[in-house]
Amino acid sequence: ASLVVALILIPLAATKIISRKSVPELGIIRKSRETYRKLLTVVLAHRLDTVLVIVAIMGITFGILMPNTPKADENSGNISDFFIRFDLPNNYTLDESNEYFKIVEDTIAANAARYKIKAVDTRFRKSRGRIRVFLEQPKKDQWYGAVYRGMRKVLGLTVHQRMEKNEVLADLKERLPMRPGITFRTSWRGASEGDDEGTVSVTLHGDDTGKLAELAQEVERRLRLLDGVISVETDREEGGDEVKVVMNRQIAQRNGINPNQVAFTLMYAVRGINLPRFHAGDKEIEIRVQFKEEDRQNLEQLKNISFVNRSGRSVPLSALASFSIEKGFGQIPRENGKSFLAVKAKTTRSDLMKISRQIDRVMSGFELPFGYSWEKGQRFRRFRDQNTSFSSSLKVAIIFVFILMGILFESFILPLSVLIAIPLSLFGAYLMLFLTGTSQDIMAGIGMIILIGVVVNNAIVLVDMINRRRREGLTRHEAILDAGSHRFRPIMMTSFTTIGGLLPMALGNAALIGIPYAPMGLTLIGGLLTSTFLTLLAVPVLYTLFDDLSLFGKRMLSWMRPGEKTAEEV
Repeated sequence: ASLVVALILIPLAATKIISRKSVPELGIIRKSRETYRKLLTVVLAHRLDTVLVIVAIMGITFGILMPNTPKADENSGNISDFFIRFDLPNNYTLDESNEYFKIVEDTIAANAARYKIKAVDTRFRKSRGRIRVFLEQPKKDQWYGAVYRGMRKVLGLTVHQRMEKNEVLADLKERLPMRPGITFRTSWRGASEGDDEGTVSVTLHGDDTGKLAELAQEVERRLRLLDGVISVETDREEGGDEVKVVMNRQIAQRNGINPNQVAFTLMYAVRGINLPRFHAGDKEIEIRVQFKEEDRQNLEQLKNISFVNRSGRSVPLSALASFSIEKGFGQIPRENGKSFLAVKAKTTRSDLMKISRQIDRVMSGFELPFGYSWEKGQRFRRFRDQNTSFSSSLKVAIIFVFILMGILFESFILPLSVLIAIPLSLFGAYLMLFLTGTSQDIMAGIGMIILIGVVVNNAIVLVDMINRRRREGLTRHEAILDAGSHRFRPIMMTSFTTIGGLLPMALGNAALIGIPYAPMGLTLIGGLLTSTFLTLLAVPVLYTLFDDLSLFGKRMLSWMRPGEKTAEEV
């Protein structure tokens, strides 16, 4: 629609509105254009130095700014309520649990104003409980109010803002009353699948669930070394109390007793086993072998089960094994034929790239038995897929733009000088994100893809004007200076009007499903600023270099075909 308006309606309106009298050019515009022409003359005379500056800018972009810009994923939303889940000792009475949760509630209530808490919901039993905290929704004020605060933040002035969600959790963690045997963990609403916001995990894979539980304790210790960790927990559903029997293999071997024999005997005694049915005439009788109920009621009876050693003497189970009472697994999750166990860490950090590198650091040297492995959790896998998709989209966009310019310019050499506007715009985009401390999230990624199609417009206009001036008979140097002077004002006008339209988005508080638009606006503004100024200087220099390359190629073809003449010779 805008293309139709620009080609048809704008010329029609211009004939009616624009005065026939010549309007004198403003002094500041004339001086700016003259300054640009002098600067362009200098860079054309020092092409190698200009190329080195361009290479340095690209090195800073991809070597410093890009790796150090915080990376965020789609989990960084605006969920406004969270859970605190408590595990209490088994010997706690209901009155003791009630007393403890009353203290926790009083602690939260004393800080309700600071945390902007709207309501608190508490539910508990003797050995466990949970508290759900509802935070107040941030007020949606007018965009100009958000613009004002955003400008103060950019300028480094004081901005009074409410505490962030992770800041609330970190502060609350320090204030919660802790007692021996009591542990707690936190999670945001909607974290039923995968990792929720602020949570990262390490998943262990192996055959033995018990061994995974042992390894998980070491993983918990290592994850507590991460910066900004609030809590660490093993994500497993605990079952009831179980008796764990560990055989002493040396004693069993001396007595000639097979551990498998002990395991099957205990299974027959406690759980029981069905034998083949007994046929009595026309009847079938089910047979089940199991100890009497009165013989399997306590641990002492289990310890007194006897086994016959190689000497024919009876040896009680208590002499062959050790006993302990532990919490069993409520469920045993499996993936690809192996059991797995996830260890989750709640952190106040949002930069997934830095968290990923920290996990690699704290997990280095972690030795695993044969057949066991570890990997980062679902959030990192989704983040990796998101980055792969973003990189693919970026490459496809560049290829499409290059092919389209090659068709329009009737050359696939000159469009290369236009493509330099893309890395120069990425320099501004990452610099803007880095200086403002804004994370590169999905909105910033969309902004960079949009940037590819926007920033090449100025370069296309400039190169097209140079080609037209050369066809009119000007030399290449004169055509570049003349085209730069004539296109300086339109390029600056289009860029700054676009930037002005993006300011409310960059400094405002508009959001989609909790994801703010500000990173997209900042990305576009930063990219447009650097590409506008650098394109006016870099594109003409690269135009001359690629034009020389094209002439060199034509001379080589002429040398290989002596009977033909190049266009320059004609």
